[in-house]
Parts: sequence; C-alpha cells; structure tokens
Amino acid sequence: MAATSVSAEEAVQLVRPGQRIFIGSGAAEPQALVTALAARSAELHGNEIVHILTLGVAPYCDPDYTAAFRHNAPISRSRLRTPASRVYPRTTWRSASGVN
Repeated sequence: MAATSVSAEEAVQLVRPGQRIFIGSGAAEPQALVTALAARSAELHGNEIVHILTLGVAPYCDPDYTAAFRHNAPISRSRLRTPASRVYPRTTWRSASGVN
C-alpha cells in the first residue's frame, strides 16, 4: 500500500461536531493541525480538546472559540489558564510544578 499524505486542512475535515480530540503534547503538538482546526471553529460545536501539556499556540483556549471547543488539560502554561479558566470554570488546571 502506498503512503498517502494530506494537508492539515484536509485532515481536520474528518473532525465532526461533538467529538473529543486528542492533541499530541509538548514538542509533539501538531501546530499546523491546531491552526487548521481553529479555522474550522464556525463549523464545529461541543468538541473537547484533550492534551497533556501544550507548548505552542492554543487558539482553542480563546474565548471566541467557546462554542466550538472545550479545553481539558491536566497541565497548562499559566498564559492559557487565566483566559481559559474564565471560559471553562469547571476545568481543573494544574501547573507543571503541581502548584496551581
């Protein structure tokens, strides 16, 4: 079977409203896919973004994406916790050091 590749934009067309989406963590976070997913936010609603630790861009935490994405991460950079905690007050945020 021949290897096939698709663009990030084509790959995120497989995401449907209401699905849970796991995003690779840390240095493995696929920035092109994250950006392409955020670009589809108007077509999506009720999706849960799950990852362990993000080091890159995280547009899904922006309050503008509240209807499309719910962010669920046990560890998040402090830059993301503040705006996201306003949008998702029921999410538990833990810092990398284990201190909130």
